[in-house]
Amino acid sequence: MNRPGVVKLRPAPHAGQQRLLALHQTHRFVSACCGRRFGKTLVLLMLMLATGLNRPGAVCWWVDPIHYLAKRVFRMMLKVVLATRLHADYAKSEMRIELLTGSVLEFHSAEREDRLRGEGLDLACLNEASLMKAVLWDEILYPMLTDRGGKAVMAYTPKGMGHWTHEKHQWGLSAEPERADYAAISLPTAANPIISPKLIADAKRDLPAESFRQEYLAEFLPDSSGVFRNLHACVAGELDTPHVIPVAGPYVGGLDLAKHDDFTVLDIIDASGRLVWHDRFHRMDWPVMKSRIIEAAARYRAHLLVESNSIGDVVIDDLRAACVNATGFATTGRSKQGLIQGLMVALEQGLISFPPVPELLTELQIFEYQRMPGGAVRYSAPEGAHDDEVIALALAARAYREMGGPAGRQWLNIKPQELQTQKAA
Repeated sequence: MNRPGVVKLRPAPHAGQQRLLALHQTHRFVSACCGRRFGKTLVLLMLMLATGLNRPGAVCWWVDPIHYLAKRVFRMMLKVVLATRLHADYAKSEMRIELLTGSVLEFHSAEREDRLRGEGLDLACLNEASLMKAVLWDEILYPMLTDRGGKAVMAYTPKGMGHWTHEKHQWGLSAEPERADYAAISLPTAANPIISPKLIADAKRDLPAESFRQEYLAEFLPDSSGVFRNLHACVAGELDTPHVIPVAGPYVGGLDLAKHDDFTVLDIIDASGRLVWHDRFHRMDWPVMKSRIIEAAARYRAHLLVESNSIGDVVIDDLRAACVNATGFATTGRSKQGLIQGLMVALEQGLISFPPVPELLTELQIFEYQRMPGGAVRYSAPEGAHDDEVIALALAARAYREMGGPAGRQWLNIKPQELQTQKAA
């Protein structure tokens, strides 16, 4: 990257990042399996900008699992090109930057694959590729790289051997001639010299062994060791169509209300534990939101468990006035722990199922936990991401457990402490 006449990368990438960049020079497709805080986002940004400057007229795409993350990275790139006056034009609404070289840098999310079809690409940077579906690569991005002979880098923290990124990683390690376009590299957290060895040692001491291996050593494990397991086995069926009026039951639901820029999410589960209704919206006037919630609750005659923090109590009163059976759930540090652990049990044992709703699956996959100094566990979405989908499903799952259906009765016999013991083992 430092040849005369070629734009140099500043700040200079550290040794681990240089190894990734070197593979990009010699191979068309690079699978980079990275530990947390290795610096994969920064190195992909370096690569994207260098490609746009060194190859006039290049079309480069950045793809993140969710819109918020793509928007954050776009802002980082825009700040750099504005400060260095490398841009000819930009559009914040489209997350698009045109450089002085005529190259175009675009930033997209994988939430709606159908919107990602378009022109040929010279470079595709897949950030957190392990949180994306195989169809995004196989049917959309790979074909878009064909006519221009484009390259791609997939950077991610591994999410189990069953994920499509594991297959591509194995291709990169293969010596077979037909896989010569692929390269693979594993870059643990320790490959970033900025990260203190003591902090890595602390993580090894505090986290379950498999979580440390996956998140810090960047190892593919037989199953994902995030907060929620068995996710893909729980993905089944389709949501009910809006015009269908159900006659079976009973139905229960979870309602997580928007806070600031968050989303309001409503999930409804039937007596078999199947998610039949899912609605997600934000930045709507309360009367409009309320009518949508009331309509869905009335259609299913569902009992809703509603997060009662903030404006929740007022909302519950409004729903009850409209004859909706609604109960409040006050979220505290302790009650949230029990709520999330209940959802962990439901998913691990396959007691509930849900259709492949992209936003829901992504939030479940990226949800995190942290052991506090006193031994307590804190659950949350990663910084900058949302947890509305997780909380709504957890509320619905709790209501389903309390309903005591066939699976619910089995579920009631499982204590959260037992789940923690299972995970630690």
